[in-house]
Amino acid sequence: MSDNITSNNPSLEDVIAEAVRSGLALVHTSLPGVVVSYDSSTQLAMVQPIVRFRRRNTFTGDLETYVPPPIPNVAVVWPGASGGALTLGMVPGDQGQLMWAERSTDEWRKTGAADCDPRDTRRHDYGDAVFVPGGRGADDPLPADAYHATATVLYGATDVLLGDSTATDKVALEPDVQGQLDALAAVFNAWIVVPNDGGGALKAALGVLTAGGWPTITGATKVKAK
Repeated sequence: MSDNITSNNPSLEDVIAEAVRSGLALVHTSLPGVVVSYDSSTQLAMVQPIVRFRRRNTFTGDLETYVPPPIPNVAVVWPGASGGALTLGMVPGDQGQLMWAERSTDEWRKTGAADCDPRDTRRHDYGDAVFVPGGRGADDPLPADAYHATATVLYGATDVLLGDSTATDKVALEPDVQGQLDALAAVFNAWIVVPNDGGGALKAALGVLTAGGWPTITGATKVKAK
């Protein structure tokens, strides 16, 4: 018997309210999830909902909690537009937010068409989920060096790849970085070989350059341009 229907002779209002609650129990909207596995080539993941579900025991009528099964082939949502995209390395254990579509997304996922008419009539189905990475619990905040009040921070990655394998444009350098590289180039361009000095003249010139704070004066982050 329902927690809400306490009488053996419930009113019509109670029955209708319980029917609505039972129907809503089958409507999936959004929950935090954790990555079980991820295929970067397809951007599909297996994701385990973190919050337990509730269902009614068919024998006792009691509500019980249970761990829902992991969801396979979940599309991971990465920011992107105009042919470009921003992706992150994702590994098992990463958390984020699961969101369920109102209707079947099978046709759209197959074709990517701007106008789709789902063949299946299912709504808010458990299998029609997408995953947005990045959710964190209150007891697991980002460390202090992972955020800045007035700057965009890329934290935790060993490499940052810009562009693609066929890119022809170069990475634009901040003026301080370019100026310090120009200063280094000037040292080499002005260097005159001194016989038998063992590179002493070049070493002295580079010493003058580094004494001015080069290259740490730039405060630059190493960037790997592809």
